[in-house]
Amino acid sequence: MISELYCPMMWDGAICWPYIPAGTLYEIPCPAYVHGFNTDAVASKLCTSDGTWWINKDRNQTWTNYSMCVAHNVDLQGEPEGPGISMYIDGSFESHLLTIKLISKIGYTVSFSALIVAFLILAFLRKLRCPRNNLHMHLFISFLMRALMFILKDAMFVAGMGFRSNVAMSESGVPTFLESRSNIDCKVFTSFWHYFLMANYCWILMEGLYLHNLVFLAMFTDTSGISLYVIMGWELYCPMMWDGAICWPYIPAGTLYEIPCPAYVHGFNTDAVASKLCTSDGTWWINKDRNQTWTNYSMCVAHNVDLQGEPEGPGISMYIDGSFESHLLTIKLISKIGYTVSFSALIVAFLILAFLRKLRCPRNNLHMHLFISFLMRALMFILKDAMFVAGMGFRSNVAMSESGVPTFLESRSNIDCKVFTSFWHYFLMANYCWILMEGLYLHNLVFLAMFTDTSGISLYVIMGWANNYNDLYHVSYLTTIKTSVIQDILQSDAFTGKKKKREIASELQRNEMGTGSTDSTDNIF
Repeated sequence: MISELYCPMMWDGAICWPYIPAGTLYEIPCPAYVHGFNTDAVASKLCTSDGTWWINKDRNQTWTNYSMCVAHNVDLQGEPEGPGISMYIDGSFESHLLTIKLISKIGYTVSFSALIVAFLILAFLRKLRCPRNNLHMHLFISFLMRALMFILKDAMFVAGMGFRSNVAMSESGVPTFLESRSNIDCKVFTSFWHYFLMANYCWILMEGLYLHNLVFLAMFTDTSGISLYVIMGWELYCPMMWDGAICWPYIPAGTLYEIPCPAYVHGFNTDAVASKLCTSDGTWWINKDRNQTWTNYSMCVAHNVDLQGEPEGPGISMYIDGSFESHLLTIKLISKIGYTVSFSALIVAFLILAFLRKLRCPRNNLHMHLFISFLMRALMFILKDAMFVAGMGFRSNVAMSESGVPTFLESRSNIDCKVFTSFWHYFLMANYCWILMEGLYLHNLVFLAMFTDTSGISLYVIMGWANNYNDLYHVSYLTTIKTSVIQDILQSDAFTGKKKKREIASELQRNEMGTGSTDSTDNIF
């Protein structure tokens, strides 16, 4: 519904810039934490009309205008004016930068030395050898290599540009990078530097993922899956994702991965394959016209689809073409029936819990809130399906062409459509939050000794309804939350609570029998 382009959030080295509408020159007060900046002035950054930050062509990277923050003038469309001015700050900050560099050198050197000691301890003490510590050793190596590459770069690079053979010094002492040469040595070193930097962050993720699985997955043991984490830690991978038809696994960077066309999509040729490109930087290939990831289903259907552009032939959407209209109508009909039945049944269930006093308790109060979230989700779906034209907006927001093709009127404010869509997204998010609250409540009820059935109910109600999402423009965020919430709840220990109760009760009973106690443990829980 919301078609406005936005530039993404980014940190430019001095200021964190928020999401900015395309075609906007955004201003932020100069930060007080940068020594010498005029805090009464403003820094500015241009978000271009295509939803990307303005790029300085000479440097081939985004650029921020800090001209008002310092005494010198900086031209937004070119290089900073005056000698000694860098991208953000000028020569008056050289002493400040030297202090920062010195702190970095000392920090990396101390870290390098301490990590070597820690690695040797884990490597040579046999009592400490276990799969968990093997992962820790890989993490240490990634930090060691990151620190080593920084120390080598600082010692061998001239003015941070390249090796001495790659840099020429002018008579005034200003270094210039020799782009006319191949500079293969500089490129290889920089590639390794970037690789170990990325590998270090990957290993931080692997440590967190391993510990999460160790705690929350009942079938996961301390000796399982170590090799997978090692591979994922040292090699760039595109993340798992669901594209609307196929769930794509982790794929190594620079790979065109193929999966057989799914049989559950009517009309697909199951003998053919669908493909998806994982680019060299570990991200899925993005269709620039649509500004989102894209899958090549050309072999699955009769029409041809070009991976680098739009699908060929009229009526073909990103994944499927007009031949599936009847299939989609069947799915929509099933959804309507499902939501209608769910809405009716939930009203009955809610009324039973609301008017039968014997069923009133804190736990059922939470269930009633969950029922309301499902009711509102179903109601918003039914209203949207009944009131929206072709799923785009209200009749006042859509214009029909002579051929009967609907077009959303972006030139209007469409405030009614925006308000409705905001409520729809809110109740959708609230529903998933309430699923999480139910799982969290049951988990605490079973595993926290100090937690009672009457404690903390208000907190769960607030957390369930006061969910705050700041971005309606990135549907992938919502998809990620859906998947993670459902997975965590299904794998939560709350679902194994009864089993653990019986195990604890049995252990207590054996202990009491050993001490001659005849008290029953059947009513402990």
